[in-house]
Amino acid sequence: MWLPVKEAAELLGISERAIQLSLIDLCEQGKYLCRCVEGVDRGGMQYEILLESLPQSVQDKYNAAKKQDTSLTNCTEKQRELASYRYKVITMYKEFKNNYHKRDKKEAFVRMYNEEHPDEKPITYRQVNGWERAYRRYGWEGLIDRRGRLDIKGTSFIPDDVWEVFKKLWLKESQPTVQSCYDMTKSYFEDRGRNIPGISSFKRRIRSLPEQLIIRYRQGKKAYQDKCMPYLPQNYSNTYSNEIWIADHHIFDVLVVDENGNVFRPWLSGWQDFHSKMIVGYVINKINPNADIVLDSFARACYSHGIPDEVKLDNGKDYKTYDLFNEAFPMSVCNMMNISVTYAIPYNAKAKPIERTFRTLEERYCKHLPSYIGNDPKKRPEKMKKLNKQLADIAMPYAEFKTFVDDMIKTHNTTVHSALKGNTPLEAYKNDFKRPMRTVADKDTLNLFLMRTSKPIKVGRNGIRVPAIGCYYYDDRLIEYQGKEVYARYNAEDIRKVLVFDKTDKFICSAVCIDLGERKTEVSTEYIRELNRRKKVMNKFVREQYGEKVELPTIQEHVAKKAGRYEDIHADGGIIQFNPITYKQAEQIRQEAEAENNVSALPTDQPKKTAFDTRESDQLIAEFYKKAGGI
Repeated sequence: MWLPVKEAAELLGISERAIQLSLIDLCEQGKYLCRCVEGVDRGGMQYEILLESLPQSVQDKYNAAKKQDTSLTNCTEKQRELASYRYKVITMYKEFKNNYHKRDKKEAFVRMYNEEHPDEKPITYRQVNGWERAYRRYGWEGLIDRRGRLDIKGTSFIPDDVWEVFKKLWLKESQPTVQSCYDMTKSYFEDRGRNIPGISSFKRRIRSLPEQLIIRYRQGKKAYQDKCMPYLPQNYSNTYSNEIWIADHHIFDVLVVDENGNVFRPWLSGWQDFHSKMIVGYVINKINPNADIVLDSFARACYSHGIPDEVKLDNGKDYKTYDLFNEAFPMSVCNMMNISVTYAIPYNAKAKPIERTFRTLEERYCKHLPSYIGNDPKKRPEKMKKLNKQLADIAMPYAEFKTFVDDMIKTHNTTVHSALKGNTPLEAYKNDFKRPMRTVADKDTLNLFLMRTSKPIKVGRNGIRVPAIGCYYYDDRLIEYQGKEVYARYNAEDIRKVLVFDKTDKFICSAVCIDLGERKTEVSTEYIRELNRRKKVMNKFVREQYGEKVELPTIQEHVAKKAGRYEDIHADGGIIQFNPITYKQAEQIRQEAEAENNVSALPTDQPKKTAFDTRESDQLIAEFYKKAGGI
């Protein structure tokens, strides 16, 4: 960077005339580097000095002055005026002391300035000294007044390391208060003393943080993705009716009460056509959604609106059941009906427009119900915080709520939607079929497609046992398949019988439940669950009657304890020899054994020869075969 002589003189704190007179000598001494260029405003040649050849303090002063525009841009008008005033004062002081040769330069300048500017507030020796020192160290940054309300808009003079600690403490999903984070930061930097600004500085600095940063770390990753991350807008124009169905579950923010007085929040399991936003099928339930409810809601949609080409599902395990929408299982519902399956990105509401439809139903209709409780317990009405017995008087009857949901969905399907170019979902669904609706010849055939299918089951002596139901099914035609694997298909609402197929999907028979064969009423999976629950209660009662476990003695301890009481019996008197010859033979055998032990203990240099040498025998056998012509 080449600077004019005048600007270099200001940076060096000397007059322009002084630097012109000594410039050639300084350049010859190697202190400065200069060049001669053609003048711009006036004719002739002018000198320029290289900034990098000046002292480092002068370079820092120049860089600080160049940053003044950026610093002052974020200041208030009052701050800019005050900084300019201070800069004018110290500039006048520099010119004054260059021409004033006495020792009391600063005192004389203060007297002179106050006399020449009687309308302004008088300056003091201490002020001029502080302003000059701050400008020499920090440039324009040092002239900005940062006290109280004069602080920079949206920011503050907080040390970087202090701000980083405070920012990390404040940017948490637990959403701590500014006061608590400020107290912790101030305690952490206790050695700084008064150099830590007040809490108002931190509050102003927070307002300068990007909104995306605050949402990401104080509201969570999901809120950040939903509110800040870019997404691919849905284009409904290039799709058609029944091309894609989207499924999801939703729990209503409404309290209902059933005929037994139980207060609960009902579930909605629905299917929506992607193109027209029309809800094509749904089921209202008391219990949490499961695979049977998924199939039930899908069956209702297929009965009234045909079969889709593709389904887009949630990542819940109830949708990923092996026999429903699992393309890897050959006899699953999607493979039997030739439906392709895709799964939405987890925790991404934009991938499932049906979630937006659920929210619309809640905000537009359910919020007007007296038993609406909202999705945030902190904002719940006071009357909804009472006990369940009292809530039963406020909650909406379950049967009445199901009728309300049916009317609400029909209203949604017949209400104009902005994304459908002024059409209702029902109109868009009827008018935008690119090919005929896929349907099944009759309802009985469709029922066969929409049955639950078991995993391969081996046929035993009592027929087959379906694990999902827990019952045995038998038919005489299963005798020839004993020991082989088959499939069972059944309706979850009536499990008195199952349809049995072999591995080639050939129908074998309709097997009857052995345990429930005498029942004349329909028995559902809910009845089986209730029966199993009662069995658990009975088992718990028996265990309680049996009592707690106690430490029992083992049979080993019992026998050892008895054996400890045994006493050996010793014979008294002389020894009676019944047969002297036997005693003599025993003595000879004992002496012969001792003699053999003594011989084996002596060292020997010759190896013991075995009774049968295998190497010599192999040689003899080989010679025998040679003579006989065998080799």
